[in-house]
Amino acid sequence: MLCELSASCATLAEGPSDFAVPQQCSTLLVPLCRRFDPALQFLCKKVRGCQALGRIHRIATTSSVYPAASLGFLKTSGGIFYNAAVHDIDIVSLLLGESAPDTIFSLGHAFCTDMACLKDADTVAVSMKFPSGAIVTLDISQHCTKSCDQRLEVHGSRGTLRVDNQNPLGITEHGTSVSICTQTQADRYREAHRGLFRHFLRTLKGKEPPAITKEQFLWAVQVAAAAEQSWRNGSAVDLRNEAMDSAVVKTEIM
Repeated sequence: MLCELSASCATLAEGPSDFAVPQQCSTLLVPLCRRFDPALQFLCKKVRGCQALGRIHRIATTSSVYPAASLGFLKTSGGIFYNAAVHDIDIVSLLLGESAPDTIFSLGHAFCTDMACLKDADTVAVSMKFPSGAIVTLDISQHCTKSCDQRLEVHGSRGTLRVDNQNPLGITEHGTSVSICTQTQADRYREAHRGLFRHFLRTLKGKEPPAITKEQFLWAVQVAAAAEQSWRNGSAVDLRNEAMDSAVVKTEIM
């Protein structure tokens, strides 16, 4: 079964005991679709497989959504940390080969009145330090005026690799009044979604195991929860002595 990510995260946010997998379901694939983006897959091979950058020092991501998600969707998605940040957290963990940071600190604000009424933020900045020493910053916003903004930089001891915004024309604009090539979130990750569905069909046929393990998904959600906790409490969250909730781990995700 291919499970909607926002529903999974929102349910886990309410409590792991509320998350259940149908008994007749032998395989559940959670769509952390950015893992299947060709550019990010290439980056992962260079960073993890070839060690092209040496030891990773810093990772910075920018993720601004266009068009903005509807208020109805945001009410059921679990909020910006579970709907948006969890994707960046998953990719960062994949690049570093580390499940969770030692410490995490978040700042956020609701510039939209409707978001403030939901007691959620529409713009957040998340800082994390991982056991390896790598420092990660996530810049996430539900506001983007002309086109989605999706960038990622990895800085290591041997150099830097960067995934920039992509468009069919290959033209970069600065200060223009009209967008040269408007790109929605769906456009940007179209190939990633196709890759996810191809992978899902192959898992159903038994040709390959699910690429996302239950531990990886649950750790991503747990880190997202810590980021939200930090924002709401106004203080850093220390995860060094935190083990994954055993009740969560027992959730049957394969």
